[in-house]
Amino acid sequence: MSENVPFTSSQEKIEEEVSLSELNLINPEHNTSLFSSWWTPGETEGQRRLQEFIGRIGNYKNDRKNPADHGTSRLSPHYHFGEVTPFQVWDKVLDESENFKDEGVDHYIFRLATKEYYSYIMFYNPNMADKNIIRKFDKLPWKEDPEYLKLKAWKEGKTGIPIIDAGMRELLGVGYMHNSTRLITSNFLIKGIMCDWRKGQEHFWEHLLDADLPSNSGGWQWSAGTHHDCPRKGVQISNPYLQSIKFDPKGDYIRKWVPELALMPTAHIHDPSEAPKNVLEKAGVEIGVTYPYKIVNHDKVSREARKKWEKIY
Repeated sequence: MSENVPFTSSQEKIEEEVSLSELNLINPEHNTSLFSSWWTPGETEGQRRLQEFIGRIGNYKNDRKNPADHGTSRLSPHYHFGEVTPFQVWDKVLDESENFKDEGVDHYIFRLATKEYYSYIMFYNPNMADKNIIRKFDKLPWKEDPEYLKLKAWKEGKTGIPIIDAGMRELLGVGYMHNSTRLITSNFLIKGIMCDWRKGQEHFWEHLLDADLPSNSGGWQWSAGTHHDCPRKGVQISNPYLQSIKFDPKGDYIRKWVPELALMPTAHIHDPSEAPKNVLEKAGVEIGVTYPYKIVNHDKVSREARKKWEKIY
């Protein structure tokens, strides 16, 4: 070891005891009260969760869509930390499922293969985390966001669009986000705010317990339309209000993560800014005070985004 390295002082610093609270890892503004009830680290818990999921995998294809339900496996953090492996899951699912040809089993195996597919894509595109796979998108003009105010609102779940805010607050609260809302929130950042997908990818990478470089990068490139598979599908722009009604029809997911809207009737919870004044008053909601104004006009920005993407495609 070089004599210039201050080994002794470094060693002393490492040996000092530091409490978790002193590290300031948790923002007091974020509701993290559910974190410990959601996750138990370790291989034992990973295997228990896998066994529990196999018991209901037959309904996976339909149950996985609603973010308010626990229809997904929630094994992804255990994948990330090596507590279970995709090959273990593949074998166990096919061995123990009553009917491996069942739609739920088939659909989950497909999703598992997709995770490996992104690893394959990254092997041949090692810069996928920061470079567009379809390089002609390098000339895409991102919209100016002075002081990143819209990006900040998106990160904090204060966009004024309930399904977006619910997803982003779930991420901050438990280090996880349901796949349906991952797609909705990423599409909104890119084609609603017109923000560079890499900024969203960085935020997910920082907060997701299951942050997997190939899957995270590949998913963001998919939403951005810069992935190899995207051109043949055309310009994909999600309407967050319609997606909200489709995936969270009763508004249970929104009520859980956006409690200020808990008393909103289902007919108006997906877009409270359009609710009659008396409905808002009864629910204790005041737009711009207890719940933020929308940061964008969806119809307007989606038209602008479509023109920009079609010009490049």
